[in-house]
Amino acid sequence: MKAIASLIDAKDGYTHKHSERVAAFGVRLARHLGFDSDSRAVVELSGLLHDVGKIGVPDAILNKPGKLTDEEFSQMRLHPVHGARILSQIQSERVVNILPGVKYHHERWDGKGYPDGLKGEEIPMLGRVLGVADFLDALSSDRSYRKGLSLDEALAMVKDLEGKAFDPAVVQAAVELHERGGL
Repeated sequence: MKAIASLIDAKDGYTHKHSERVAAFGVRLARHLGFDSDSRAVVELSGLLHDVGKIGVPDAILNKPGKLTDEEFSQMRLHPVHGARILSQIQSERVVNILPGVKYHHERWDGKGYPDGLKGEEIPMLGRVLGVADFLDALSSDRSYRKGLSLDEALAMVKDLEGKAFDPAVVQAAVELHERGGL
């Protein structure tokens, strides 16, 4: 699974080791939220594979140095669906358990996310945890079009989106972990 995550990160050249960092953030959040070891393993694997659907997004869009057009962004927004479809071909309970994180990590607490516009607790907890982990890493990592923010700055943005984009309980876990130096 780590090899597949490496392939994903290699295809999207600006996000080197992104999947590993999302998995690590996700596991720390899950531990703080009281997930048992089996559930944390699901978070880790889902974090590693959350962007597998980017295989279905053209390289010109993935590696575009500037802002995406509306059409390009529409294609990018399909990556969670592509990922869930790809992984659902693997007949394994372990893989079935990670699908909610892969498919729903871009849903928003307020229902304005994608791919299904789920709202609040309709979003599986795995998707809510990975949504925060993915956002934190995306903001704190350098990209072709901008320098990464500090973890303090990224966390401030997460807090600003509490109850809008993100589950307040997951945001609170991130804040507490950061205050303890464990994020």
